[in-house]
Order: sequence, then C-alpha cells, then structure tokens
Amino acid sequence: MILQKKLRSRRGETLTEILVSLAILVLSISLLVTMIMSAGKITEEVKTQDKNFEDSARLAEEQDKNPKSGTVTIKLESGDDVTIDVDIYGDDALRSYKKHKKHEDPDT
Repeated sequence: MILQKKLRSRRGETLTEILVSLAILVLSISLLVTMIMSAGKITEEVKTQDKNFEDSARLAEEQDKNPKSGTVTIKLESGDDVTIDVDIYGDDALRSYKKHKKHEDPDT
C-alpha cells in the first residue's frame, strides 16, 4: 500500500533517504571486502602450513634410510576396519608413513 502511494507520488526521495541508503551500501561493501581479505589470509596460512607439513614429512623420509615396518588401522563409518602395511620413517618428534611398495595393490 505504501509502495503504491510512493510510486504514484510526484515527490522525489529526500536527501536523508539517499544518505541512509548510501551509508547502508558502503557498510555492506566494506563488510564484503573485509570477508574477502580474511579469506585470502586464511588461504595463505593454510598453504604455508601444508608446505611445512610436506617439507617435514620429506625430511623425515630422507633422514631415515632404514624405515621400520608397521601397520595402520583405519576405522570406517560403516564400522569396518581397514589395515594397511606401512613403512615408518623418522622418530617420535618427526614421523612419516608410506604404504609398503611390495604390498601395493595394482588397482589403487
């Protein structure tokens, strides 16, 4: 009802209405820009952490030329357990696991 009256009216928008609209627009755009910048920072942090993890795993594998054999058991949501034979590189502080090459399934 109010919108219909406004559309039929020959009276224009007031300066106050325009300024309030602009303030809301500026606030919305600033929030959007802040969110985009935060997402970019988080992405860079994750990339750095991922690179550090990969470097640490590679270092553990390079330092330990005689890996120990072991198994890793993974419990699936279905309740089944999957056991994988692995080589364990590194020590307690820095450890990396790789699937045994001699036991690899050609289908994986």
